[in-house]
Amino acid sequence: MAESELKVANKQAENDIDKQIAEKAEALTKIDYVEALDARRRVPDALSDFELRRREFTWKRQESEVEKADRDLELARINVELAAQKVDAVKNEIERRKVTAPFHGVVAETIPHVGEWVSQGQPILRLVNMDRLRVQGYVDSNDFAAYELYGKTVTIEVILARNDTTREERVERFTSKISYVAPTVDAAGQFRVFAEFDNRQSPDGFY
Repeated sequence: MAESELKVANKQAENDIDKQIAEKAEALTKIDYVEALDARRRVPDALSDFELRRREFTWKRQESEVEKADRDLELARINVELAAQKVDAVKNEIERRKVTAPFHGVVAETIPHVGEWVSQGQPILRLVNMDRLRVQGYVDSNDFAAYELYGKTVTIEVILARNDTTREERVERFTSKISYVAPTVDAAGQFRVFAEFDNRQSPDGFY
């Protein structure tokens, strides 16, 4: 809206056609008055006082039209400045309200709805970083000691949706290393472990 107003203001400030018409009309009415005045000097009864005053009035009125056209152009230029300031103010307001994510990710959930008031510090969405993922697993403490697990190479299998055509099950495999081992076992006698891996992205942008 503000940028549209600026475009309109620029067009109006660049359009001096009214001034050109007023200047030409003023020049013609001046010539008409000067010629009438000269004719009156040569032949006193050639024109009446009323006709001479009428022509002078017409000329002076056109002079006023030129001045008015100048003022209108000046006002149009002022409107350009005001419209530009309005555009800058709107851009500043947008920039001030812009929310920039601290990391690249995918929006998993939007919390407020369109039109709702949001307070400072209130969560507005849940962003998930899909570039690098962490998986959690459990290892029986009877099979491994904690120190044997840390840094151990593991294979992670992700079962994907079936192929639309063949309906075959699709599995993506990732190789990683255990990066965390819980210092204690749970009630089932298992260590909780974490492993991280770099995710893959399809050509169409999906993970």
